[in-house]
Amino acid sequence: MPDWIALLIPLVPLLALMVILFVAARRARVRRRIATVPRGWIRTLGVVVSEREFSRSQLDLHGDRFRVQVRQPVISFKDPAGREITFPSRIFAAAMPRPGAFVEVLYDPTDPTRARIAPESVPTVGRSVSTWTLVVGMVVAVVLFLGVLATGIAFLNA
Repeated sequence: MPDWIALLIPLVPLLALMVILFVAARRARVRRRIATVPRGWIRTLGVVVSEREFSRSQLDLHGDRFRVQVRQPVISFKDPAGREITFPSRIFAAAMPRPGAFVEVLYDPTDPTRARIAPESVPTVGRSVSTWTLVVGMVVAVVLFLGVLATGIAFLNA
C-alpha cells in the first residue's frame, strides 16, 4: 500500500466528524430561529383541531434517501375580542402535538391572524445541540486532523 493512502485512512473519520458537526450546527441554527419569539406578541392557550400528514424525503448519513411521515398541526385559539382564529403551524415534524392537545400559542396583538405555536409546545424544538458543544467538537476535530497530518508528514519524511 502506498504511503499516501496510509496517511489518508485516519483522516476519513475526522472528515466525517467535521461533516456531522457542520450539519448539527445548521440544524441548531434553524431550531433557534424557530424558537425566537417576536417582541410584544401575546401568549394564550390553543387546541390542536386537526393535522395535515404527509411524507417527506430525507437523506441519511450514507446519502441514501428515505421517506419520513411528518405532521403539521392546525391550531385554534380565541383572541381577546372572542374571535376564533385557526392557523396551520409553521413547524412540521414527526413528533408534533396530536388533535385534542392543548398548546401554547403566540400571536401578534395588532393582527391576531399572525400566530404561531410556542416553541415549548413542540418537543423537537427544545432539543438542539448547544453552540459550545459544536465549538468544542470542531476544535477537537481540527486538533486531531492536524495531529494526524503532522504524524503522516513525519512518517513520509522518515
